[in-house]
Amino acid sequence: MAYGEIRRMTPCNFQEGITEQEFTILAEAVAKTIKRIKKISIKGAIVTCTVESVHRISLWDFTVDFNNWGHITGTFWPVSENSDSSIPMLYGNKLSASINAVLEDKGIDLPDLSDYVDQYSDLPSMITSGLHINSTRNSFLRFKKHVPKQISMERSSLSMVGEHLYSILALLATAGFKNITCFPLERVGGNSREYLYEVAYVQISGKVEYDKGEVFDENAEVEIVYYDKRKIKIPYRIRTLLLQDFVSAKKELEALGFSNVVGRKLCDLRRKNSLQVGMVESIVVGKGKNETLVQTSTPYPYDTEIIIWYHTCR
Repeated sequence: MAYGEIRRMTPCNFQEGITEQEFTILAEAVAKTIKRIKKISIKGAIVTCTVESVHRISLWDFTVDFNNWGHITGTFWPVSENSDSSIPMLYGNKLSASINAVLEDKGIDLPDLSDYVDQYSDLPSMITSGLHINSTRNSFLRFKKHVPKQISMERSSLSMVGEHLYSILALLATAGFKNITCFPLERVGGNSREYLYEVAYVQISGKVEYDKGEVFDENAEVEIVYYDKRKIKIPYRIRTLLLQDFVSAKKELEALGFSNVVGRKLCDLRRKNSLQVGMVESIVVGKGKNETLVQTSTPYPYDTEIIIWYHTCR
């Protein structure tokens, strides 16, 4: 399964290895070595280049994305308007070589997190249900006592804080841990400093602090605590909102923390001076066949689209 969109949304960390300034300098320097690249723009870890056609009669763009689950490792993902051109890969490979040269000079060896993540097609279900493998059930172990594998940590506890949940879950599963459970902290909202699926901490065998190289049993209990979307319950009867006009109801829902409240006109009234103009008819979530009335007993993610149907003139 491809996780490209989730990977791209991970905030890029320029605090280790390549700095943002170094990345910009390298990207611009490489662009100058390819004559047909006429313009370059850089946003975070994504470089967009404008290329002149062979006959100089038109321009086309390509992007190379170096955001490897929040890190610059030299791995990149190109997207081009011209699938026949070799320039995007040429540019990406040159910039990747420059990045790797800088990392080597600094003595920094960053893991390619995409290699770990791409091994697993079921990370969303692993987050929900956890990873629990009973190795003693394997047939070849029935007549031989199983000696648990000892795992040397590739990362310290501190280095996993702030990483994306997908990369850390894949990293620990690949290392050989057999009992991994994920616990959400519902704090991510419109103005929160945390991002969705950011790792808060990883506890192993009850320890939240450990060094790189520390050894744990493969059957150790691993708990990954991560930040998830804040969920909101409406603390009063929906009827309270149904007695209001659309503007007031919208403001009240936004004051609770909902960030995606929209209005829909019913256009069902004949007279402009009707007392019902602007009044709320219903408040729902979902669309079409999936549309359901908002329930006070149900917690909704803060960015759920909440639709207010209200009366207006035809």
